[in-house]
Amino acid sequence: HLLEVLSPFQGDRAGMVSAIVGKYAKIQATPSEGQRKARANNVLIGMSQCGLLEKNGDDVTPNFTALAKELLALAGDEQANVRFARHLLENCHGLELVDVVGVIRARGEAVTLQAIRDELRARGFVVTEIEGNSAKIRQWIESTGAVDKGWNIKDDALHDLIGAAPSVLAKWNGL
Repeated sequence: HLLEVLSPFQGDRAGMVSAIVGKYAKIQATPSEGQRKARANNVLIGMSQCGLLEKNGDDVTPNFTALAKELLALAGDEQANVRFARHLLENCHGLELVDVVGVIRARGEAVTLQAIRDELRARGFVVTEIEGNSAKIRQWIESTGAVDKGWNIKDDALHDLIGAAPSVLAKWNGL
C-alpha cells in the first residue's frame, strides 16, 4: 500500500515525506514537525535498505527501483507479498536470519529478539539494542506462511518460497 501512496511523488522527497506523515496516524501523532519528518525519512531509508528506493551513496533518491515497480504492478495480488518476502530472504540477509533462529533453537534457547540480536552480533552484524528489523522481516515472511510469530519455520512453505529447505540451507552455510 505504501508504494501506491508514494508512487505519485517519485523524484520528490518532500512529497514522499508529506505523504508518509499523512498516511500513518502514529507518525501524525508525533509531537513536533521535525520528529514527524524524521520518522517519515526513516521510512524512506528503510525502503532503500530493502531495495525499494534507489540509493546514491548515503542519500536516498526518491525513485522506485525495478523491484518496487514490480511490486506496485502486483498491488492487491497475494504474489506481491510472496515476491517481497522472497527478496528479503535472498537479498536482505533473511536466509541468515532463518539460520540464526535455527542455531538458537539447536542450542535449546528461547528465540527472542535479544537472542537474535546477540547471534547476529556474533556473526559480525552491527545491531543496536532497539533493532527491530528481524521482527519486520519475520512479519513479511509470516505473510507467506513460511514462518509464524514464534519463529517456527514451516519447511515445506519455505521450500516453496525459495526452492530450498532449511536443512539444505544449513548445509550450504556449513560450507
